[in-house]
Amino acid sequence: MAQDQRSPVWSNYLVVGSCMGSIKSTIYMTVRRVEDEICMSFGMPGGSSTVKIKMDFSGKIKILVWNSTMLEWNVLEAEPNHECSTYGCCGSFGYCDNAEAIATCKCLDGFEPVDNKDWIDGKFSEGCRRKELLRCGRENRFLTMTAMKISDRFVYVKNRSLDECSAECTSNCSCTAYAYANMSTTAINGDATRCLLWMGDLIDTEKRIGEGENLYIRVNRLSGIARGLLYFHQDSRLKIIHRDLKANNILLDDEMSPKILILMQAWSLWKDGKTKDFVDSSIVETCSLDETSRCIHVGLLCVQDNPNARPLMSSVVSILENGDTSLPPPKQPVYFAERNYATCGQQKLL
Repeated sequence: MAQDQRSPVWSNYLVVGSCMGSIKSTIYMTVRRVEDEICMSFGMPGGSSTVKIKMDFSGKIKILVWNSTMLEWNVLEAEPNHECSTYGCCGSFGYCDNAEAIATCKCLDGFEPVDNKDWIDGKFSEGCRRKELLRCGRENRFLTMTAMKISDRFVYVKNRSLDECSAECTSNCSCTAYAYANMSTTAINGDATRCLLWMGDLIDTEKRIGEGENLYIRVNRLSGIARGLLYFHQDSRLKIIHRDLKANNILLDDEMSPKILILMQAWSLWKDGKTKDFVDSSIVETCSLDETSRCIHVGLLCVQDNPNARPLMSSVVSILENGDTSLPPPKQPVYFAERNYATCGQQKLL
């Protein structure tokens, strides 16, 4: 039988989440651990009404209480009670955003629909795929998604702090995400750790309102940084103040030369097709030169004198994630051509 729904993972062993909130005054539940097994039992206070639980033909579970006045059964709880409650409704690496006015499926950050047409038609079961394949190593980082009903099929790792949990996932190239979740196991077995790891697809994930856990998803570092900038430009409520670049706040390199000359060097090397010379010698053998060239190309487009020639941050994210090579050639930035950086210390403004 196909799985129809999954409750949030339980307190006292797993992840806290709401479940059957409307019937807590009628039915109470106890969760306890016996060795490696988790036992859940349901009970009712003395003098309670008659209650029954049934499953209908669609797989929906209903908890009903007998109304002795009206001589009928009244529904106390029905699960799943909304689209987001249906197991895996958004497919692999998709999540149901229950924080929207109308719950809808979305792809996790760094992912895109497997079939765009199906998603437009409201068919989400195929899920999502990475926009860019992971390259295991220092190029990876983790994006944080907050207030999530975390995914199914995790591995519970004992005796790990938050930093150790992060390191556990980082060191394993098969680890796609981790969570240091809100659990309390001390009362059961003395283990208060909270490290959960995922080694494959993320299934049955949901964005919640005012509750849930932080889910840390593995992505390539560059796309993660770009998405962070996109957040500040489009989603953050904090005002971004753009400062003028002045001579007295230009950083200096180890030879006490203005670091802004490095930008001029980037233009010269890109123009001459020598982007390899721009890479630090300590990583030149392991980094992707195509990616280096693409990053310099995008950077030069971002500092074009004509604002209309500069890409949007959303476009920058798409370029870095999808490896778009059909970029317009940049023009030499005007402030490189018009200013004498050897005398920049004598200028008030650059």
